[in-house]
Amino acid sequence: KIMLCGTAILIIGGTLCILGLEWNNPGTLGPLSPLDKLQASYFQAVTPRTAGIATLDYGQMHHDTAFLSIVLMFIGAGPNSTGGGIKVSTIVLIWAAAITIFTGKKNPELFGWRLSTQQIYQAFGVAFFSTIVLIWGAFILSWVEHFTFLDDLFEVTSAFGTVGLTRGITPYLSDVSKWTLIVVMFIG
Repeated sequence: KIMLCGTAILIIGGTLCILGLEWNNPGTLGPLSPLDKLQASYFQAVTPRTAGIATLDYGQMHHDTAFLSIVLMFIGAGPNSTGGGIKVSTIVLIWAAAITIFTGKKNPELFGWRLSTQQIYQAFGVAFFSTIVLIWGAFILSWVEHFTFLDDLFEVTSAFGTVGLTRGITPYLSDVSKWTLIVVMFIG
């Protein structure tokens, strides 16, 4: 249930956000028919979490859409898949723990089941360590390269999630940046 609900929220929310952000963008969805825009938005909401196939030019996307793609790559796929990221179940557990904190409940619950403290600690640990890896990688790329920070963070997150998407800067990276992405990819 956790994985299915989390995946549905990410796909539907991602599709609607991409559709809204890119609707009139002449470099991405602009020239497409409404049905093609919906299909392309759906595909681009799914692919950053799994396959990394680009049917739209990420270099032409609005910065907001690129950042949304970074979030989707960071979250990644379900726990039983070979996709990367911190996993849908991890982010749902963190969300449940945060809701518990803000509502003043004693124990986090999902679908009527109480979540163990160990599960919550593991979820926060994975998210924290992964964030540190992304910050470290993005710092190195932004220090060495002349691209925008968004482009650097996109490349690092794509490597971490083993996604394979790019905003078009990968061929122009220095050896230091390429080795950084390799290390980040293995950690991810």
